[in-house]
Amino acid sequence: MKKITLEEHFSTFELSQIRNEWVARMGMPLPVNSDRGMQLGRLLGDFENYRLPEMDKYDIEIQVVGTSSPSVQGIISTADAVAMAREVNDILADNINKHPDRFAGFATLPMQDGEAAAKELERCVKEYNFRGALIHGHTNYEYLDARKNWVMWEAAEALDVPIYLHPTESDPTQLKLYEGYPELLGAVWSWGVETAGHALRIMCSGIFDQFPKTQLILGHLGENIPYGLWRMQNQWEQSLRGSSMHTEASRIRLKKTPTEYMRENVMLTTSGNYSPEALRCAIDVMGIDRIMFSVDYPFEETAPAVEFIESAALTDEEREKICYSNAKKLLKL
Repeated sequence: MKKITLEEHFSTFELSQIRNEWVARMGMPLPVNSDRGMQLGRLLGDFENYRLPEMDKYDIEIQVVGTSSPSVQGIISTADAVAMAREVNDILADNINKHPDRFAGFATLPMQDGEAAAKELERCVKEYNFRGALIHGHTNYEYLDARKNWVMWEAAEALDVPIYLHPTESDPTQLKLYEGYPELLGAVWSWGVETAGHALRIMCSGIFDQFPKTQLILGHLGENIPYGLWRMQNQWEQSLRGSSMHTEASRIRLKKTPTEYMRENVMLTTSGNYSPEALRCAIDVMGIDRIMFSVDYPFEETAPAVEFIESAALTDEEREKICYSNAKKLLKL
């Protein structure tokens, strides 16, 4: 079955240097020059010799490509971030133009400046036909619900393109929970918690009320939000009735409920989460039209992702929607 994937990464030497500096600033150990690290470097940068053959092998018709974390969001200087974002997007566009029938792009945005991010998104969509943007969580510990970033959401709605919210590291001040348990950091647990919290901030901010056509994409089958959505909805309603100790929520006057926002403004991908139970939960909670296939290349291997979706307990119609037509419709491919 032909497929479209959406959480697929590329990088440049300059972006890898930014990551090293950002990792050091976050207080994390610098990456070791391992064989795996060198292999990732080749896979991230080479479209011709590695990426295309992998796509052909597994019937991936189109790969939607964005940067790897933290990208230009790891830069402190706003001016440098704006300049680097433009350069990175130009490089990605050059690679896409060599195989325009096989690749599409998600823009890199300098979220240090909401106005500049909106302008860069507009440039990339109008000049390069990019299909949206991939944003790596917070930028210098500032989240996407900040008022200065609403202009970016306004642009995304006007351009009719989605925003893919990709995981990043939490602010070091928020890591007390994991002290002494480093095995819980990263993709094991902390990234999902960070990204889910970020997505819920966006939901509670009123962004989806102000820009109701906005579409937010979450990877890893929703960062555990679908699993907890019933309880979230239940407690939300109790709080609004004043029958819960969580009185703060009673002062929130959003137009819709968490479940409605999730089913109307959020899309999920299967990237890096190959659990049949999680997939069934996501489908039951969100609806089949809101689930899309992805790999998380090259950080996840393509083979198990494809094996998972091709063997999942789905009807042919469900599988086709997840693998292909949902993404084709959303991204107008």
